[in-house]
Amino acid sequence: MIILSIAGEKSGIGKTTLGAGLVGYLSGRMAADAKKLSFLAPPKTVGVIKYTRTAFHASLTDAPHLIDQPEKDTARYHGAGATQVLWVQSPREDLPELISHAMKQLDGCDVVIVEGNSPIEFLRPDAVICIVGSSAVPVKQSAGKALQQADLIAVAPGGSFPDNARGVPVVFLPDLLHQTDSGALHLLVQRMDDILIKKKIAALLTERADNGRISCTAARSIAEELGIGYAMIGATADELGIKVKHCELGCF
Repeated sequence: MIILSIAGEKSGIGKTTLGAGLVGYLSGRMAADAKKLSFLAPPKTVGVIKYTRTAFHASLTDAPHLIDQPEKDTARYHGAGATQVLWVQSPREDLPELISHAMKQLDGCDVVIVEGNSPIEFLRPDAVICIVGSSAVPVKQSAGKALQQADLIAVAPGGSFPDNARGVPVVFLPDLLHQTDSGALHLLVQRMDDILIKKKIAALLTERADNGRISCTAARSIAEELGIGYAMIGATADELGIKVKHCELGCF
């Protein structure tokens, strides 16, 4: 399972529009050039968790009469092709238990998209997308943490991204009021796919290295296991300070 979190600098900035676009893309309902994708190549079964913060009430529901209400964000996710949509409503203190239950219900999905800033603190998402922009809407208190953890910044129309995020890949989204532009969405998915691959490479290199060194055979095995070129393994090993020893074929 791949967990993708969608956060937002402000309310009403387009989290659901982007999330629904991702559901349509990943589920295969949207025509897209996905030939270069690895981990995120459609079609995928996609589950969604929509989080709404409340003052006192706490609930987790997938009841159709609630999920599929016209004009509800949850209905947009269902309509985009999500296999299952869960709506979590709770104060922050009840969120960890509810998120845990929700993830168990979506255990069979290939990808789970989680909308909301606060759930990031209680999950271990594989990647975090944070939408930034400019408007008169007050900045959310949880936005700072979301920006710090973001793997990718999606910039809403007319928006910009902060100085502390300049080392993070950025995708500009032309329209978040009605629907996500297909070209921009493909670029975003491609960037996310690259991020996921790099994280997986780093995890495997770290796991299989011994005292900061890994054999050429083991390094090539990771490339073949993931179906990627040797150069990506070598570049990531360099970034991690892991030395490939006894290079056999001049790959690294």
